[in-house]
Amino acid sequence: MISEPSPLCCCEYTNVNGQRSHIFAICCDCADLDNAADQCFKGNSVPKEKCSLICQVIEDRIRVPWPNGARQVDIGIAIPPIVLLFSLHVASYQLVFTILVLVYLPIFVVIYYIYALRNRKRTWFFVSWGLSSVTGIYILFMLRVSPFCPATYVLAVSVGFVTMMASYIYVLISGWLLKKKFESYLSFESKKEDLNCCFCSLGPFPRSKHCRFVQVMNFIGYHLPCL
Repeated sequence: MISEPSPLCCCEYTNVNGQRSHIFAICCDCADLDNAADQCFKGNSVPKEKCSLICQVIEDRIRVPWPNGARQVDIGIAIPPIVLLFSLHVASYQLVFTILVLVYLPIFVVIYYIYALRNRKRTWFFVSWGLSSVTGIYILFMLRVSPFCPATYVLAVSVGFVTMMASYIYVLISGWLLKKKFESYLSFESKKEDLNCCFCSLGPFPRSKHCRFVQVMNFIGYHLPCL
């Protein structure tokens, strides 16, 4: 009788290849990365498929200890706070560094946008960037500017910050609920081969017809007339 595998500890996880791994092995078995670096040193180009594979492995290995297995950290969420904090620290030295930060931050955002667009990657990068920027500006205001401002100014800025954060949270929760509804609808529809349109009484329709779109939009809360 084959015994069941032992449960994952807080530092173990199942990697993209379905193998059991450990977070301390983050720098082990990097043959693809070594090969790509060797090709760069030789002046040869690295295929896009190889770069995508390397990025996928790196994202899979960045994890934090968690009960019943290490949890993966979304790089799109983690990068903005680190970059903005580092940039703020560098920009505080002198005017030259401030100008350099103002130049490379937009370039960095554009490069990441192109990367996400080419790979059709869903990311929380821009949401995290906005939240990190607003939170950093508010903390900086409270630490350095508020002691020299009247209490009414501080109260107005605080109310604006809380309102903006509440709006962000509302949008995130609404988007998450909308996604869950749409996924549940698609899973329900995948069990059916044909479906009559409940608006124009025609059918049964195969997939991807116009009335199917109307049904989806009405299911998630957007009431549309039948086309």
